Amino acid sequence: MKYVYMIKKRQLINKGDEIVFTNLTTKEMMAVTVTEIKRYESFKAMYEQIDKKLMDCENDSLEEMLESTYKIYTKEQEKEWGTVAIGIEVIK
Repeated sequence: MKYVYMIKKRQLINKGDEIVFTNLTTKEMMAVTVTEIKRYESFKAMYEQIDKKLMDCENDSLEEMLESTYKIYTKEQEKEWGTVAIGIEVIK
């Protein structure tokens, strides 16, 4: 499960779409298929509903997750766009 705040380009993502992620350090690319999309009004709402194992943060408290998230995304961005959790499956 990948989670991000909702910017305009992510509003266009649909189930079944293919996305290619690029590691900016190694330039390695990985293609995935979108398996599900869930939209939330806040990161808190999203984190309370998604299994922490899917986000690789099962040992983190909700407060720790929010604190680290707000180092990347502002509360203003969250309020304006909301958040989205994107389920993905690697294309082999």
